[in-house]
Amino acid sequence: MHFQSSEALTAYLLNNPKLTKLVIANGAALTSQTVLPNTLTELLIYNCPLANLPALPNSLKSLGIYDSQALALPPLPNSLSRLVLYNCLQLADVPELPGKLTLLLVYNCPNVSSLSELPCLLQSLEICNGPKLTTLAAFPDSLTRLVIYDCNALVNLHTMPKSLKHLGVFNCAALANLQGVPDNLTDLAIHNCPALTNLHELRNKLSGGSYITEWGYSIAPPALVSESN
Repeated sequence: MHFQSSEALTAYLLNNPKLTKLVIANGAALTSQTVLPNTLTELLIYNCPLANLPALPNSLKSLGIYDSQALALPPLPNSLSRLVLYNCLQLADVPELPGKLTLLLVYNCPNVSSLSELPCLLQSLEICNGPKLTTLAAFPDSLTRLVIYDCNALVNLHTMPKSLKHLGVFNCAALANLQGVPDNLTDLAIHNCPALTNLHELRNKLSGGSYITEWGYSIAPPALVSESN
């Protein structure tokens, strides 16, 4: 919804005390003192100029923040299972990730340099355009989908978990090695990673199994495996 002012948003929240889903199209209506209902399970915030976002309710399960000027995020509730950060240009740090998180997408957050320990239940991790990202924590055994795109400062990744089914690595100029890539992948796509030293090994994995070339996601290139030269 598009709220013209913080007063309009406050009035709406007061009139809907049992709200479970809230979409704020005009983040300027938020203030750091906005009290969100403790029944809220899904929250989407767009175009927010606030440096500091309001506290999040403990009931929240899904959070999406788009086109935000936030310098930091408030503590994430333990109930959260999905987190999407999209075009958060000023954000430098992602707070401790809750243990129930199963999906994390960090897209075009150019000042994020690292991610904290990844939750043991995480199934899907996507990072796109992280030019300052230098390290990632060890991958949990639950991870089935990993996509990394335009992270040119990333040199190494931890060993891939055996649970992984979908792996895509695109435009990571400094990435030197992909360790422990399992043989039972469903999708494998690598594009423009000139420093990879084990690309031949990965190509052999392709020849020995059944892999599909179509990811069905807009960020994936058409080629399955391509070398920069």
